[in-house]
Amino acid sequence: MMDSLLFLSIAIVLAAIVGGLIPLLWNWKQSHQHQFISLGAGVLIGATFLYMIPEATHLIGSQVGLGVLIGFLLYYILEKFVMIHACFEGECEFHNLGITAFLGFSVHSLVDGVALGSSFLVPEILPFVFLGLLTHHAPSSFAFSSILKVANYSTRKILTLLVFFSLMIPLGAFLAHTSLLKVNSETLGWVIAFAAGTFLHLATCDILPEIHKQEDTKYHNLLAFLLGLGFMVATYFLTAHTHTHPVH
Repeated sequence: MMDSLLFLSIAIVLAAIVGGLIPLLWNWKQSHQHQFISLGAGVLIGATFLYMIPEATHLIGSQVGLGVLIGFLLYYILEKFVMIHACFEGECEFHNLGITAFLGFSVHSLVDGVALGSSFLVPEILPFVFLGLLTHHAPSSFAFSSILKVANYSTRKILTLLVFFSLMIPLGAFLAHTSLLKVNSETLGWVIAFAAGTFLHLATCDILPEIHKQEDTKYHNLLAFLLGLGFMVATYFLTAHTHTHPVH
């Protein structure tokens, strides 16, 4: 069983790394970078409303709104009042996105890993849980790398963070499967809700307002955003019967 868990975790990690490498392989024009992160914003919002908030609601009920609000406000305060940098005019559009993106994506991947490890308790749903995680981690990593690239992170630093972010999946799976970390359903619900709040802030307050300032490409950016969102919606309905809750 441990071999199977390792194999599935590695497959998801590889999909995540491949997705994250795509924005780094070519020197994209700035307008194309904005389209990539528009796509990423669609993925983030889709993950927030279709996966994370419903799962957190199942685990903590009506308290989900408070968890999302805490995540949203905490990252707002960190970005706007704590992580302050000296910038030339017009150069800070995406300056502070990196740490928020890394923490938010890493928490999300850790939770996904816990879901994968826990799904071994219900073997009949395991293939579908694996399929759902596999199909949405590649575009999530694509969004992650695109955000860091626009934030002027070096390729080496992006690759390092991409690997750490991807390895949260087997870490969560291993901890859940071996019970070294006792997963309490209420605690997990709060973690998911918090991560959803960070994703919501990242997409709506940081990314979308800036990319749609580009008058000449704003409709292309909107189309890319809708494509990212549409992909998550399609994935959601294709794996609708897999939205079970193995972690309790």
